[in-house]
Amino acid sequence: MLISGGLYNIRLLAENGFGCTSETSVTITEDFKLPHLDIAGSLEIDCRESFTRLEANSRDSDVVFTWQNGSGNQPEINIFQPGDYKIFVFSTANGCSDSLSIPVRKEPSPENLHFDLSLPVCAEDPASITIGFVIGGTAPYTYFLDNKQITEQIPHILQDKKRYDVKVLDGNDCPLDTFFEIMPLIPLNIEAGKDTTILLGQSVTLHPSSSHEWDQLSSVFWDPGESVSCTDCPYPTTSPEVSTLYTLYITDDHGCVKEDSVWVRVRRINGYDVPNIILPHSTSGNNRFTLYERYHSIEVIEKLAIYDRWGNEVFQKINFHPGDETSGWNGTFGDQPVAAGIYVWVARIVYKNGETEMAAGDVMVGY
Repeated sequence: MLISGGLYNIRLLAENGFGCTSETSVTITEDFKLPHLDIAGSLEIDCRESFTRLEANSRDSDVVFTWQNGSGNQPEINIFQPGDYKIFVFSTANGCSDSLSIPVRKEPSPENLHFDLSLPVCAEDPASITIGFVIGGTAPYTYFLDNKQITEQIPHILQDKKRYDVKVLDGNDCPLDTFFEIMPLIPLNIEAGKDTTILLGQSVTLHPSSSHEWDQLSSVFWDPGESVSCTDCPYPTTSPEVSTLYTLYITDDHGCVKEDSVWVRVRRINGYDVPNIILPHSTSGNNRFTLYERYHSIEVIEKLAIYDRWGNEVFQKINFHPGDETSGWNGTFGDQPVAAGIYVWVARIVYKNGETEMAAGDVMVGY
């Protein structure tokens, strides 16, 4: 029995039943050579790829490869997960085998990006993003916002859109892609209404419109408030004596303020009315003579005088308001009723626009 390797010369002798013999010699050599094994391919899964491809090679012929994961006898394998892998090689020539352990790793890439968003309080205010820091990957890092390079630790104003894409590339060009969305705010808008013109003494109701329901606003304020029926309601009534620009301020729950203005222009027309007959003894009215204003135009009646047909002054009153019948003439002279007939009146009228008018006419006194 041969129990160790080496070179042996062996003589074989054979003899048959007749005593004939024959002999020969053979040489036995040792072959315990292990098959060659080599691996081609990257032992690192590229950060931009999902796998790495390895291929087993041997300088020897008549070999069979077997991967530990049972993928068959193919020399190639696609590795999708990092870890330790093992391959076996078997020589069909001498029956010897060998193996190789292969550690496969994943190239580190950025895993998380920290950034701060500054969201607008009011719709017209801009939003901004400030890049903070990156977890994972290899420095230095490059940052992109919607494919435009930006700098970390500096606020960047965001345009008026809903979705933004952010990309990070580390020092090995390994990427991290993410995005964020900003929900647009409903703009706060106000229209105070259309400009209008009224006659002096008339009133008008203002009709503004708002982008928000009135009960959703925290405040409503009209300025100036002297001639409006309410300063904190949306639809006040106003009767200014001069053309006035009214400004409406509204504030929402976030403190956002909007304003708009509307003109109420006042048209001044001077005028007055007087009765053409009075009945001093009447108990149903029309028993006094005075001047009544039209269009709320009279500031004061500086003087009213009444004369009989011979030119005698029977009544005089100064500095009184139009329509004040208690200040008018009651058809008497010296506490005695005057005779029925035609009387002449003369008045000096001062209007609210500063104009002055001397007016005159006649009035009949009847009984």
